[in-house]
Amino acid sequence: AIVILKGQVLPIDCELLSDFTEWSNAAISGESEAKVYHKGMRLSSGSVLISEQAILKVVKTYKDSDISRIQNQLEALKNTKAPIQDITDRL
Repeated sequence: AIVILKGQVLPIDCELLSDFTEWSNAAISGESEAKVYHKGMRLSSGSVLISEQAILKVVKTYKDSDISRIQNQLEALKNTKAPIQDITDRL
């Protein structure tokens, strides 16, 4: 089990062991309102704890985490060209 304190970012995907806590997912999903999670619910890495403390169980390695998946997708996009760029390259 890991302990996260108020204001800390969840470093890895976890399952909540505390009864309930409030988290901000703005960095991941853009949602402006905090969300309450209850015991047994899963949280994505990158979530920020609003409550005082949370006890969690790690459920994925970093390689398999949501934040790693997002990072990989962004890297793949960096290496692709927009269709308009193909046109300008031909000119």
